[in-house]
Amino acid sequence: LKILLIEDDDVDAMDANRRLQKAFEGKLELDRCDNWQSGLDAILKNEHAVCLVDYRLGSDDGVELVRRAVAEGCTMPILLMTGMESETIDTLAMNAGAADYLVKDEMSTSLLKKAIRYAIARQEFQGSLIAAKNLLHAKNQKLSKLFETAHQFVDNVSHEFRTPLTVIKEYAAILQEGLAGEMNGEQTKFLGIISNRADDLTLMVNDMLDTSRLEAGLLVVRRGDYHLFEILDHIQPILARRAKGRGVTLEVDLDDHLPKIFCDSDKVARVVINLTVNAIKFTNEQGKVVICGRHDPAENQIVISVTDNGAGITPEKRQVIFKRFEQVGEDVRASKHGVGLGLAIARELVDLNLGQIFLESEKGRGSTFSFTVPEF
Repeated sequence: LKILLIEDDDVDAMDANRRLQKAFEGKLELDRCDNWQSGLDAILKNEHAVCLVDYRLGSDDGVELVRRAVAEGCTMPILLMTGMESETIDTLAMNAGAADYLVKDEMSTSLLKKAIRYAIARQEFQGSLIAAKNLLHAKNQKLSKLFETAHQFVDNVSHEFRTPLTVIKEYAAILQEGLAGEMNGEQTKFLGIISNRADDLTLMVNDMLDTSRLEAGLLVVRRGDYHLFEILDHIQPILARRAKGRGVTLEVDLDDHLPKIFCDSDKVARVVINLTVNAIKFTNEQGKVVICGRHDPAENQIVISVTDNGAGITPEKRQVIFKRFEQVGEDVRASKHGVGLGLAIARELVDLNLGQIFLESEKGRGSTFSFTVPEF
């Protein structure tokens, strides 16, 4: 064990040497410095396992020596020794960076040995923590860079998808409307399938973009006062076409004289779309999906719900369906029409609109997803 002793008094130095030799049974190498500057120079070499510094070094201050040594890169523990016990000196020593504070008259062999051993152990543990912290910081920086790259990739791919999807939908609409010539029934049916699948891809792109923006904290919320029927009128044609393509009846049932809601209308629309498309997906042909809007005056909110009479959801699935990449039902169609982001996005968009989302379902009898929006 290599120990550095900084003590200007020869008698005290000899006493400290005797105690140390006894404590470690002579298995140590002791170096001594008898003044402030040589002590600082020796400390900064970091060649010793531990350093013992006297509180008074002639006219110089041992506490200031500890402070300077720690500030300038000392990596070993320093123990401050003093001839009297004082809470003030104790506090000064700890604030300066000393590992411990020892009173010379109370410095028994066993106490000295324990103090040195504990100081070395603490210093090693602290060193390992610092190394772990630095490693974690480096990994976090790498992960942050990877996240930024992934976020940018998703954004780029999603935006690149939008252009061909828009073209596909526009040309399909031109053909369906007969602007390029009359279509027979079979051709019209096929074009309807193309339009629906283009809508599926558009929803997936929107979900991926929103997921990326939510994780990056870049999704902007613009709240205002809106009528629910205005929001639904804007998205109903899309949902009606989707329902028709699946042979499902779609109904809208709103309370009369609903008050305005305070929300980001685009995000409310996205939630309704995601919930309704999901309901249509898992409702058999000839089934029915109902979008409802009810006023809850007691809570000063509007409750918007989407109900289907499909297969329903098992209790086990209800625990995970709002997690990303989880499919709602057990139907094999689930693997073909989504990536399991719709409900997770719906929940997060509801949160952004200061509401809550709920699920009621019974296996074999359908499901109701509902969410709240504050009234204006």
